[in-house]
Amino acid sequence: MKRPSIGCSLLHLLIGSLFPVVVCLATTGQPAKSSPETPAEPLPQWLQVEVIIVQQEFNEDTLETWPALNKQPLPSHYARLSDQQPSEADNALAPYTTYPVLQKEQHTLSATVQKLQRNHTFYVLAYTGWIQPYQQAEPIRIEGGQYYGEQPELLGTLRIQPLEHVYQLKIDLWFRTFEVRSPTVKQTATKQRWDVVEFEDEADMTAEERWLAAASPDDLRYELKANYSLQQTEVLTPKTIHYIDSPVIGVLIKLIPVSPSPIPEKPVP
Repeated sequence: MKRPSIGCSLLHLLIGSLFPVVVCLATTGQPAKSSPETPAEPLPQWLQVEVIIVQQEFNEDTLETWPALNKQPLPSHYARLSDQQPSEADNALAPYTTYPVLQKEQHTLSATVQKLQRNHTFYVLAYTGWIQPYQQAEPIRIEGGQYYGEQPELLGTLRIQPLEHVYQLKIDLWFRTFEVRSPTVKQTATKQRWDVVEFEDEADMTAEERWLAAASPDDLRYELKANYSLQQTEVLTPKTIHYIDSPVIGVLIKLIPVSPSPIPEKPVP
């Protein structure tokens, strides 16, 4: 099935009525320009981040100029969101920074996600949001899509760093495709014969025979087929939806500076 790219024009058509300002960075090739200089304001203490990541429909046979890359999608150290669970592949001894995810009532892009999902032109891989310190500089782990065993389709990091009153976004995301392997009809028939044959010694069996002897028709293997990356650096302005496009992955992101008022001190009795 051929999967054409969404493109910025379709994005405007889908969500432009909801948000009049949508900056499509990949289409313009230029980062969003900041507004005219205004009197200096105090820097915020926190940054609220919301991200929607979509899989654009694509045909692997037409991506000759966008080759699948074979590398580890995650850096050696990254921060987690508080709803992410460590997998067996993670080093449980490594110290991870954790940031709180947004509560449902804090979401501002829920209507956008619903409108994108109703379009059926693409698949929403992830919709998440979190609060991070303004000066945070660690890459933050992002994952989503379908899971093959413990392996998600979408995996990678986003790193947001402040630059005066704008922000630098570093994207390193990977959409992975997997091949699902299961016992073939011939292998299943062989296993049925093994069920009635007693091996005098398990050492007489090959490794494949031992796996098949223990496997059921639902016992699947997942093998990584391809990695398609979106690696890009952009400058973002706050309170604006930005769209970063690639042949496979699309990212919508909105940053809101937050400066909560200090907690009132309790009166001294």
